[in-house]
Amino acid sequence: MNPSPRAGTSTHRRLGHNPTTTSAAPADPSAGRFPSAGAAISSPDRKVVVLESDGSGMYNPQSLWTYAREQLDIVVLIFANRKYQILRNEMSNVGVPDFGPKAESLLDIGNPAIDWVSLSHGMGVPATRVETIEDLDRDFRAGLADSGPRLIEVLV
Repeated sequence: MNPSPRAGTSTHRRLGHNPTTTSAAPADPSAGRFPSAGAAISSPDRKVVVLESDGSGMYNPQSLWTYAREQLDIVVLIFANRKYQILRNEMSNVGVPDFGPKAESLLDIGNPAIDWVSLSHGMGVPATRVETIEDLDRDFRAGLADSGPRLIEVLV
């Protein structure tokens, strides 16, 4: 969990909210959504906002089902770039900036593209997909205003 100003606290206060924000840590890409369930359970009076990429989101999609079952007050923003970018970065960090087509395809999660809206609906969580900042602003404000879980897939 990261309730620091770096996580956008000042922006949320301007919107009239004081959420707890969580995101996956670089050392553990699967760590984003499970701690947020604990944050929502321990602080039911606070909105929890999760910032996560599509790659790390694939480590634990079942957390959406928990959000729905427990009706946790959580907004998940999935930033969908259709690749495991953290793994690409790690390959570069160990001296392998370029690799063959088979290895390249293993880091591509765009074929087939993950339909986060359908996945979320299937787990019982309302969801939308946005492609513009105006749509993101509208849907994020709606998520903050409503209670219960919501997912917003942000195409990047």
